[in-house]
Amino acid sequence: MLNCDQLLGLATTLLKIDSTNVACSLSRLAKGLNNNNYLLVVGEARYLVKEYRAHMPVDALFQQQRLSLKNITTNPIAWHTKAQVAVFDYWPGQVYRGQEWARFLPLLLDVHQSFRPKKHSKQDWSIDLTQEFQRIVFNDERESKAVAQALLRLNDFPDYTAYCHNDLVIENLLCDGESLRMIDFEFAGFNDVYFDLAALAVSLQLAESEAMRMLRAYHEFDAGSPKANEEKLKVYRYLYIVLCKHWYLTRGHTREATQLDMQLHLWS
Repeated sequence: MLNCDQLLGLATTLLKIDSTNVACSLSRLAKGLNNNNYLLVVGEARYLVKEYRAHMPVDALFQQQRLSLKNITTNPIAWHTKAQVAVFDYWPGQVYRGQEWARFLPLLLDVHQSFRPKKHSKQDWSIDLTQEFQRIVFNDERESKAVAQALLRLNDFPDYTAYCHNDLVIENLLCDGESLRMIDFEFAGFNDVYFDLAALAVSLQLAESEAMRMLRAYHEFDAGSPKANEEKLKVYRYLYIVLCKHWYLTRGHTREATQLDMQLHLWS
């Protein structure tokens, strides 16, 4: 990790700004559980500087640039792969606190339809849920068996693969009062769209009946999609909650894990 001065120097270099001729400042933002985020002020302009702790999502950054042209997300202007640092346009939205799923469906559909996987090929930017759960050490044997059964059940449903965000936690859904953005495409890749739909239902804390309305509306938007499958959404919702719960627990974020666990039992 770079110190503040090094990060400021790298960020202004990436932006091709001569920091000796304009006032620049860098301050840490109290947001982001997975990475370090900073606000860069250059004169009257503002930027978001992100320092990745784990991996540098170069492929996702290229795709996010394209998605930003449609006002789906914020634009990653430039990045340094070795230093694992990227500079984004700053967007002054706040975490969305409502439950109006209909506002997000057009954005989500645009993401899903933006890049189509090659036929019979899912190797590029793909998410393998079985591998993700193999990384988890379960202390509860009943939960371990329930996860294994849920993963097997996925084989009973028709596949609906598309380019997905894969991390639609509430902190990645922003609103400035009118416009919306989905941010942090770090884990974006090909996956079943029901994973994103389940994540949206969980993040917006939708009741089961409301989530099924959202599911039907999504399929009505996408005329070429398979028939809406309520059982499939329930299975993906269960797997999403368990996966996120353990992600939070391994990082010491017990409050977030507890909130997810409370949601787990609200549906039939």
